[in-house]
This record gives sequence, C-alpha cells and structure tokens, in this order.
Amino acid sequence: MEAGKQDKNNKEERERESRSALGRYSGLAFQMLGAIIGCFFLGRWLDTVANTTKSHAFLITFTLVGVVLGMYLTIKEVLKK
Repeated sequence: MEAGKQDKNNKEERERESRSALGRYSGLAFQMLGAIIGCFFLGRWLDTVANTTKSHAFLITFTLVGVVLGMYLTIKEVLKK
C-alpha cells in the first residue's frame, strides 16, 4: 500500500518538474524574440533620426545585436540550471 502511494507522489513530482521546465524554456523564446524586436525598432528609429533610411545601417546593425543578445541570454539561462 505504501509503495503505491510513493510511486504516485514520485509521478506527480516528475510532472510538476517537467511543467516547470516547459514554462521556463518557453519563456526563453519570448525573451529572445523581445531582444530581437526591441533592437530592430531601436535601429529603425535611429535610421530615421540619423537620416540613413536608404542604407538601413542602424537597422541591420541593431537587429544583429538583438540576435546576439537573445542568444547570449538564452545560453546563459540554459546553463544556469
């Protein structure tokens, strides 16, 4: 009787841990997307202020910075565990 109860508790604990990991890793996708989109709009705004809309220099630069920043934050979070 005791072994069945313990198995049920272990199963519930594993399910809780997997839901926690799922939430944590799905949040990383939004974090990476936010970094890329934020840097994209910052670059776009800087292009209009600096009047470089034909070459899109700031847009391209800051979008790439956003990708690198998003990857850095994602790797940092994954290795934190």
